[in-house]
Amino acid sequence: MPLYEGPGAVLSLLSRAREDLGRLNALVTFDKISPGIQSSEEIADFVLHPAPAENRGSASSFLKHWSPDLLIWVGGPFRPILLSEADAAGVPRVLVDARADALGSVTGTWVPGMSRALIGPFRHVLTDDEETARRLERMGIDIGQTEVVGKLDEDPDPPPCDQSERSRLAALIGSRPLWFAAEVPLEETATLLTAFRFAQRRAHRMMLILAPSNLRDGENIRERLAVEGLRVALRSAGESPDENTEILVADRSAELGLWLRLAPVTYLGGTISGMGCLHPYLPAALGSAIVHGPWLGRHEAQVKRLARAGAARPVGNAEQLGRAIETLMAPDIAAAMAHAGWTVVASNAAVSNRLTGIIAEVMDGVLS
Repeated sequence: MPLYEGPGAVLSLLSRAREDLGRLNALVTFDKISPGIQSSEEIADFVLHPAPAENRGSASSFLKHWSPDLLIWVGGPFRPILLSEADAAGVPRVLVDARADALGSVTGTWVPGMSRALIGPFRHVLTDDEETARRLERMGIDIGQTEVVGKLDEDPDPPPCDQSERSRLAALIGSRPLWFAAEVPLEETATLLTAFRFAQRRAHRMMLILAPSNLRDGENIRERLAVEGLRVALRSAGESPDENTEILVADRSAELGLWLRLAPVTYLGGTISGMGCLHPYLPAALGSAIVHGPWLGRHEAQVKRLARAGAARPVGNAEQLGRAIETLMAPDIAAAMAHAGWTVVASNAAVSNRLTGIIAEVMDGVLS
């Protein structure tokens, strides 16, 4: 599986395929290591290896050594020699994320007339837009070979939730305006305080659930907020919110899914201070509108996709965060954003499911 972009999407697909199909060995190749594939935890279950040099000797030796049953090519550019050697070895191939602007791109160059010869042998061609599908048809690619399924993207599993605890807390919170700040670094405590007070001017019963990025900071954050005169409950101390609680510091482990399901609005902590953030598809999958700062790190592409769909709102500082929260306390606005986010995540799942089905079809043919 050549890997040129969206490494998180590829690894997410492989994990999903392994869950659905059982044992699956995968080799992920790359031209250069990107930040998204440097984490050993993400790639631990699969083999990560440089792509072979674009000459027949290297490509042939590479394929003989690994002996793949299926080649999945993600995006581009194409490598004509490697693809030709894969055909000679009888390896079926599938193209994912075909794009009109890259159909003739060959290892960084543009080769007129090369596209049809390169793309024709792919058993399936999956693309995310009608423009590419029409261009493929004009090139003479069999229309039944091409499917418009959407873009392959990360599809993380939503975190679990204790449903009885969710019901208990929902009853305690009642109809109070509620928002969640996820994975907040200690350095952003003052930012959250300013934003909370700004939004609280029009929503006097508002409550914030603040989950520290480092759970050991919970007591420190509680003390900082209490000094400012806020009524704070600390989750790790066994405290529950009551009608007077303004901020619940959620510093117990394995409860992310609980807070994402309770709160209609989620701020991606760390995105104003530049400290990294939660994967944005998690709140989107669980029905929460998203607010974020400018520092998105490795999740920039996903946040921008959500923003284009109307599911995420950018802010630049504490006052802007407060204004955004104030606006999103209107249930209809938050609900519309949450629906848009769910639609994006559902599309991701559909693409992963279709590709997993193709993998199963091809592998059944190989193994039967």
